[in-house]
Amino acid sequence: MSRGDPRLVQVEPWVANRLCTLPTGTGQAGERLDCTDDRLERLLRPWSDATRWVQCESSLNQHPVRVSDLSPERLHVDSPTASASASVSPEGVLPCGPRQDDRPALPHVKGMQAVLDPLGIPLATDGGSGERADDPLDVPCIERGQQSWGRSGLLLVGACTMAAPATRACIARAGAEY
Repeated sequence: MSRGDPRLVQVEPWVANRLCTLPTGTGQAGERLDCTDDRLERLLRPWSDATRWVQCESSLNQHPVRVSDLSPERLHVDSPTASASASVSPEGVLPCGPRQDDRPALPHVKGMQAVLDPLGIPLATDGGSGERADDPLDVPCIERGQQSWGRSGLLLVGACTMAAPATRACIARAGAEY
């Protein structure tokens, strides 16, 4: 999946080639059939629920923060784009959009991320199609980043899209600055 093929059917053969390695790293015995696409789909379905995922994301983020006794005061919000080696499909796992640059035949995806600055620890990550504007992605990512960190009033650092009225209103409601 990390090599650009999000289909679950690709996981089973990958696991089959690592049946000796995976138990060593995970501490659990496994078989090829443990990772068939139908079993993985049932396992992954609960994580497609946005509410469950936000709770999981927040819980995962609190561990390194507590262990390291971090006290950053800035949240950096940005949306880099990446090329995709896939055809544009509205029903795809991660929607791709046409590029906005001079290479229209190559689709791209947009990711929005809120990270603790300057540590670079991601608190919230979203994906979207590449032809979308950045500013509609700012507010949900900012809100989830602050919720995940468990603090409001952070200094928010980002691109000029944070000057959009809806984004500035969100920042003001949270008692933050940008």
